[in-house]
Amino acid sequence: MIASSVLHRLNVYVERVISGDQVACKSVIAACERHRRDVLNQSTSGFPYHFDDVIASVACDFYPLCLKHSIGKDAGLAFVLEDWQIFMIGSLFGWVRDDDNSRRFRRFYLSLGRKNGKSCLGAGIALYCASLDINPETRTPESVAQVILAATKREQIEKVIFAEVSRMRDQSPYLKSRSENTNKQILFSHNQGSIACVGSDKSYDGLNASLVIMDELHAWKHHHTDFYNTMQTGSASRIQPLIGTLTTAGDDKSYIWLDEYRHAKAVSMDDYQDESLLSLIYETDEEDDPLDESIWLKANPNLGVSVQLSYLQE
Repeated sequence: MIASSVLHRLNVYVERVISGDQVACKSVIAACERHRRDVLNQSTSGFPYHFDDVIASVACDFYPLCLKHSIGKDAGLAFVLEDWQIFMIGSLFGWVRDDDNSRRFRRFYLSLGRKNGKSCLGAGIALYCASLDINPETRTPESVAQVILAATKREQIEKVIFAEVSRMRDQSPYLKSRSENTNKQILFSHNQGSIACVGSDKSYDGLNASLVIMDELHAWKHHHTDFYNTMQTGSASRIQPLIGTLTTAGDDKSYIWLDEYRHAKAVSMDDYQDESLLSLIYETDEEDDPLDESIWLKANPNLGVSVQLSYLQE
């Protein structure tokens, strides 16, 4: 019943975007078209992936069952995912490989306007991967799961996503009873999983991450290249490592962001094939009038939820 509900909402969102009933930019429309095309092609010759409804539903249901909002008008209420978030989380975890049932997507790129809840969504991904992400070989929670939250400055990531992780953990009886928050790390007892922060301004070593989330990539400059490369290459021993980017838009001086954005945009628009990347870019299109309120939903999928129209008008 739960699985069918999540799958139904995901499919309805995809069809509404493609049909034009849901306001969306070209990149998101293309991402939905990709999903629908992949569903039709799953487990066929040349496309060795399939969508696992149960895994997708478990990941999506983790949010309302285990997490609560900690800030704003919904503080203390269950974290019920919006349709666009179900598409993101369901796609990220639901698509698996035919040969070993490990995750299809090893990287994700999510870009959207400010105040659209990317830190909350990212905090949920971090808590899920640290505590409940299932290793397809052992069929048990990932042993010694290591979740790394990365930003140009460690203090920045500690004050934003990690602070949200901590608040969500504190409000969850399930997570709190299985973990401790000590020395700015979340440590889980049942699988020795952990969530920690790193920044280019502090020393870091011994990384063997099962998940890396890079925050606000638009702020990463050329001199952060070595740090960026380290975050990309520290997961060789993991069966299904995941590297994610959460960011708002940058500019042509944000070299690392620009490279990732161009690649992610090419994948989402089907100009370049990369089956391991989930790309979701919520943005206005070039021909759009930025003062036209009817198109603001394109870059702000949480409009009316976490970001208000009056905020954008101002």
